[in-house]
Amino acid sequence: MILRSLKGVLELEQRPLFQQLFTAFVLVSTLTVLGITWYANLSVREQIISGALSELQVRATLLANQLDDVSRDTGYDWQSLITRLHKGVDMRITLISPDGTVLADTDGDPVYMDNHAGREEVMPALDGRTAHSQRFSATTGVQRMYLALPMFDRDSLVTAVLRTSYELDGVDARIRHIASRITFSGLLLALLSCLLGFYISRRFSRPLVRMRQVADDFAAGQLGRRLPPAGTLELNSLASSMNKMAASLDRRLRDLAEQRNEREALLNSMTEGVIAVDGEGNLLSCNPAARTMLQLPDEALRAQHLPTLLGGGPLTDFLDHMLASGDHRESCELTLQHGNPLYLQVTGSPLQDSQDKRFGVLIVLNDITELRALEGIRKEFVSNVSHELRTPVTSIRGYVETLRDGGMQDPTQATHFLEVIERQANRLNNIIEDLLALSRIERREDPRQLNLQEIQLDHLVSVMVQDHLPIARRKNIALQGQCATSLVWRLDINMIERALVNLIINAIHYTDDGGRVELRACVKDEHLLLEVRDNGCGISSEHLPRIFERFYVVDKARSRSVGGTGLGLAIVKHVAAAHGGKVEVESVAAQGSTFRLVLPRV
Repeated sequence: MILRSLKGVLELEQRPLFQQLFTAFVLVSTLTVLGITWYANLSVREQIISGALSELQVRATLLANQLDDVSRDTGYDWQSLITRLHKGVDMRITLISPDGTVLADTDGDPVYMDNHAGREEVMPALDGRTAHSQRFSATTGVQRMYLALPMFDRDSLVTAVLRTSYELDGVDARIRHIASRITFSGLLLALLSCLLGFYISRRFSRPLVRMRQVADDFAAGQLGRRLPPAGTLELNSLASSMNKMAASLDRRLRDLAEQRNEREALLNSMTEGVIAVDGEGNLLSCNPAARTMLQLPDEALRAQHLPTLLGGGPLTDFLDHMLASGDHRESCELTLQHGNPLYLQVTGSPLQDSQDKRFGVLIVLNDITELRALEGIRKEFVSNVSHELRTPVTSIRGYVETLRDGGMQDPTQATHFLEVIERQANRLNNIIEDLLALSRIERREDPRQLNLQEIQLDHLVSVMVQDHLPIARRKNIALQGQCATSLVWRLDINMIERALVNLIINAIHYTDDGGRVELRACVKDEHLLLEVRDNGCGISSEHLPRIFERFYVVDKARSRSVGGTGLGLAIVKHVAAAHGGKVEVESVAAQGSTFRLVLPRV
């Protein structure tokens, strides 16, 4: 039972180590002290009783010798003899005959005493052996210790039995006194053992508790903490090992964090969308470009089912195909309908671990919408160029054939035909010149390739106005300029003049007789503003997004009548871009237009 209780205490896993150690220490110490105390009390009792018995035997032997000597002179008056010898001796003396009759007794009248032949200490003595016993005395009414000593004659025959006895109350009192002292000492020793156990348990458990707290901090990511020396070789070794482990984990976590940050920075900076899914189609990673392309939410997407997020469509079919049989790299073009069509070049490849086991699919999305739009613009440009070139060429060929077929015979008609041919040839030349100019501007859109110089803008505005006054006056249009005299800006003069010429010519051509055109230069928010404003026919809102495209013409009939090529505003746009700026337009149909070059300092 005790061992089972001790085992139960030692196996309490849910209690603190200090409590387990202290409880076990107290239990072991208490059991040990109790055992020692019990054994000491038992040994003391045996020693006292043994001492008392030895004393009885010594006294009985002395009394027996005295009885032999005295009995010769007294005439065997045993009662008187026993009474006389009993004086000064603290014990009961009984003399018993071989038949068990009590001959004399110091504590009772032999006449009234029972035959003692059946007493347990007397029986062996009648046989010639010394014997002792402890029992209750009917004569004295107390518990006593008896010693029976046989007395022999010269023939070694038992002539009598001398019995001596002590009251055990005195012996018990001595035993209790010594036992109480032993017990008190044992309790004091147990208390000291508990205090020592408390100190030792605290000394052993405190470093372990501190280690547990630091280990909890390690688990929470606070790997900068360190354990101090713990006081014992084993605990010091454990603390050192934990400190080394924390340093190693901290170093590895920092390396992993740096690698993760580098990977995330790389993925976040990529214009290509990158998506990684596991074998079930659940998201492992998705960079911002992919979320933008697929219009996925910005919140955490990890572990969400990608086909469910996509809601079906060609990309879902491609993903399902790769998950089903994606053991090799595949690529295709897909079109997603998110308002405006989104054209994607999609490449899928299997994800493999270090043991070449496939666990998912990596999908890379390239947005080729702009490329498709540029291809469309290129095709439209080629078509427009072909159309714009074909028109004057066809006209020239037609009039040349007419002249060859007899038109030369009529001088008036021949002159008219030649004028038309000249006009179409000039138009063809203007188109070619504008195309070449546009090409040169595009090649020089890097500011480092511009021929920049300090330009006095009031002079530039004045020159532009003076150069175009004759054209404006033919249509009775008021052409004015406005600029501060101290305004200077670094510009490529040739490119800026070409842009302003196109804007002023357009404003004059698309303004009715009696109108007004104004050229203005000023600075706002550290940007140079060059504005050409008119009160002409204006531009409808549906045309504004496309007016800077090449060969895009709002009113083709009017454009041809004034000799426009459809490339002027495209040239203006690229001139602004070459200076690192932009071109803006504000226009209301039938109220006029304002074209504005916004140029930063370069």
